[in-house]
Amino acid sequence: MKRLFFFLTVSVIMTQCANTEKNKKIESFSGWWIYGQGEHIFKEEKSLNEFQIVFLEEEKDIELLYLSITEMEYFPMECIMKGYIDNNILKVIDFEITYIQGCGQELE
Repeated sequence: MKRLFFFLTVSVIMTQCANTEKNKKIESFSGWWIYGQGEHIFKEEKSLNEFQIVFLEEEKDIELLYLSITEMEYFPMECIMKGYIDNNILKVIDFEITYIQGCGQELE
């Protein structure tokens, strides 16, 4: 009986945690994605606030994507990030690269 109660309690808690993540309001944020020394940062264009970035639905090789485009660390890419902010962390569900600073050309 105690085991059954324990498993039901854990199931309810896990379901509530999963629903909390799904119920976050998804927003679009314009700004710059910067990667360097293993850390992803997003600087929002409107407020100039900086957020750590966590990519929720991307592959492990997100660093390789950044470096293949910018060819160096700490080179800002103008992006539109879609996700939500939680404890000063921008949790990204999807993103679009709109411009690479310093390259003089826009991506289409």
